[in-house]
Amino acid sequence: CLSTQKLGRVHVRYGNTYDMINNYESIQATFSRSNYINVIDYAVGHEMEVLNGLFLDLETEYSEKRSIENMQLSEWSEWLFGDLNEPVPFEEYNEFLVNIKLRYTFAQQYYSEPYKKVILGSKYPKLTLRYRKGIPRLFDSDVDFDFMELQVKDDMKMGTMGLSKWKLYTGKFLRGNDIRFTDFKFFRGSDPWFYSNPLWSFQLLGPSISTRNEYLQLSYLHHFNGTLLNKIPLVNKLGLQAVAGAGTLLIKDNNFRHGEAFVGLEWPFRIRGQLMKIGAYYVGADSNHSELDATFKFGFDFFNSFTNSWSY
Repeated sequence: CLSTQKLGRVHVRYGNTYDMINNYESIQATFSRSNYINVIDYAVGHEMEVLNGLFLDLETEYSEKRSIENMQLSEWSEWLFGDLNEPVPFEEYNEFLVNIKLRYTFAQQYYSEPYKKVILGSKYPKLTLRYRKGIPRLFDSDVDFDFMELQVKDDMKMGTMGLSKWKLYTGKFLRGNDIRFTDFKFFRGSDPWFYSNPLWSFQLLGPSISTRNEYLQLSYLHHFNGTLLNKIPLVNKLGLQAVAGAGTLLIKDNNFRHGEAFVGLEWPFRIRGQLMKIGAYYVGADSNHSELDATFKFGFDFFNSFTNSWSY
């Protein structure tokens, strides 16, 4: 990751788009009409490194949000998405937001070049604090709320035992006089058979859920990187790698509790120099809103050569 030394970054945005309500949805719900609204959006912001490892991003945003319920839909979309293809009806509204994001990497390592700062990362956790304020009446804004979320994540090398990754999210609306559903906190629904990133989602959560109350999400993933399977004759010739992990989601609504654990096998391979992997996973889950469940899932991931890491 590169950061311009002693300088910041100004970003400006304008768009008139059909935008997603939930940017991280199940595959079917991502493309269904129930996940889209019409948004006219203006934003301006500034990001800078205040101290080594501490980044501040301040943005103001104004948007007009409209339902697409009067849009004529093709017949094939009804067949493909079924009940999910029904657009969400609502009265159009405006919102003026102030978004503040603080990112801090403990003991961040770097080196300097004449016109830039090259960040090497850190062996300690990374912390992100997000604050979003909806300001009423300014530019006819209809919303009025304060939202805060804390995220902590880390990658830990465990010597010959492999690599562990974990993430924790917790947040709440500090004040909510007028919160529209597009500003709720969403949690990704699960896909049949498809294994999604376990650091961001759950495999057996069911349909997507949302909340305007307190929540906590904790995920853990460990890659053994061949440590276990390399000790098994013949199997060690296949290049397979073992993985295991677990996660939990707690939401104040109805005292919601959900937990999962999984084990899997992954096979990394290359096509034209691009490293990728496929995996098979066995997942078990239990919660207070559904019965104990377990199933097999299959996943696919690309290696990011820029960050030198997998997505999960």
